[in-house]
Amino acid sequence: MEGLNHTERIGLQELIKIAGIENRKISTYEVGWMLGPRLNAMGRLESALDSLRLLCTRDRERARELAQKLNEANYQRQEMTKKAVEQARQMVLRSHLLRGDAEGGSFTPDDESGAGVTSQENTSHQLIILSHSDWHEGIIGLIASKMTEEFGKPTLAISQGETISKGSARSIEGFNLVENLRLHQDLLINVGGHPMAAGLTIETAKITEFSNRFSDNLSQASQETSQGLPLQMQGETLKNKKAVPQQKFKVDLNLPFEKIDFNLYQELQQLEPFGLGNPQPLFQTNNLIINDLRLVGKEGQHLKLKVGDDKASILDSIGFSLGFWANEVKVGDKINLIYYLEKDDFNGNQKVQLRIKSIEKNSLQK
Repeated sequence: MEGLNHTERIGLQELIKIAGIENRKISTYEVGWMLGPRLNAMGRLESALDSLRLLCTRDRERARELAQKLNEANYQRQEMTKKAVEQARQMVLRSHLLRGDAEGGSFTPDDESGAGVTSQENTSHQLIILSHSDWHEGIIGLIASKMTEEFGKPTLAISQGETISKGSARSIEGFNLVENLRLHQDLLINVGGHPMAAGLTIETAKITEFSNRFSDNLSQASQETSQGLPLQMQGETLKNKKAVPQQKFKVDLNLPFEKIDFNLYQELQQLEPFGLGNPQPLFQTNNLIINDLRLVGKEGQHLKLKVGDDKASILDSIGFSLGFWANEVKVGDKINLIYYLEKDDFNGNQKVQLRIKSIEKNSLQK
């Protein structure tokens, strides 16, 4: 991080400038959410060569041009992802996959593209498999990640081609994704990845058969497990069937509300960089009172809360893609939150805010 804050690479300097962060210290947040996405966008949509050229150029004007090109590609990627994620969300909700139906299924929605899409889930509501002919293969991993985060289930998103389709999947803790996919590799052209993320290539004509078999396999495993058979996850088989556990967050500490402040946030930054092998600390605080609630984002997809305790202390919190909770809670309700601590420096005023991962209504309130 220190080297990045004092970089002499003019390409990075221009990228930092166009991201609007030239006047602040760059941390893992800026790298992960502002610089990284711009560098990755070209590779997702076209070719990563221009990203490489930006990092290597010694010409200031060329660096500006390339930084602008990456910025525009990132905006395009954001718009494509936003549209596709909403399509995916509606596919799940409109097919009633999470509403207690006896069976999942497939359907062809009347979307503006007219494209045929499939949405399937097994009878135990364990898995989401979605495909769409409009989805660019460079964003299907983002779609899968969003659906997994929002619905708490392993998700496979497929970019449907005329003859060959590409899929990207994301999992939850306790479910070895790539091993389960390999149980059906006779239907796949290729598959690879690791327990939490995987990619595959499949003939378009075989998507429905693959979806049905994958879902049936998990459903049978779930039924056998519920009947008392031993189940071992992460690679060990149960008659070649793997049941999916419910998503659970590994909370590091139940944190009293009065202990949350900017000093704690700063102390936690000494543990950076966060990532695989060194996850960002995750906290839980219970019995928080909602003092204010509103939806933010262009389409009201994000939830902004002001929460406090009985002593009238108040903190801001944000839940990305959690806007649907506005229909479930209201001002005055008591809730339990699982969250990360992050910095909010809007208008130059640094303070701590909660980045919500999970919300639970307090069962004790009347």
